[in-house]
Amino acid sequence: MVITAALVVVTYQAFRAAGALKDAGVWHVLLAYLWFFMPMLMAPFVVFHLGSISGERIEGTAPQALVYGWVLQLGMAFVPYFVHRYLLGGNWLSLLLVNVGSALIWLGIFIQPIDALLYGAAYLLLALAALVVAWQLWKQVQSVFARAE
Repeated sequence: MVITAALVVVTYQAFRAAGALKDAGVWHVLLAYLWFFMPMLMAPFVVFHLGSISGERIEGTAPQALVYGWVLQLGMAFVPYFVHRYLLGGNWLSLLLVNVGSALIWLGIFIQPIDALLYGAAYLLLALAALVVAWQLWKQVQSVFARAE
């Protein structure tokens, strides 16, 4: 965990030095690690049975939050980059949608009476975020093909 945190700090410093912090794709990469660390921060609650939330709720839902908050967000940044080769993917709308969606998944763990509503809203926001990036990617692919002609 310490090494990963150091990696995030070094990555942030490199982006800052390059003047890239104005790019939403950079924030997709950096904020993805917030969701990477969340399951580790919840580990004491599961291991030591702390608080009123059952460990099973955290264990059962944390992997989804990890996949959608971390992996999906990194994919949103890197897949368009590999297509276009100079710009990380995503925009401010996709950044907002994916992070609010991930936060709603975590809230669903802790607010059990409305967890289904929170999960539904989370997955809707995550799907919209993916569609925003897919649309951006489609536009990039079209521009690549247009240049090739």
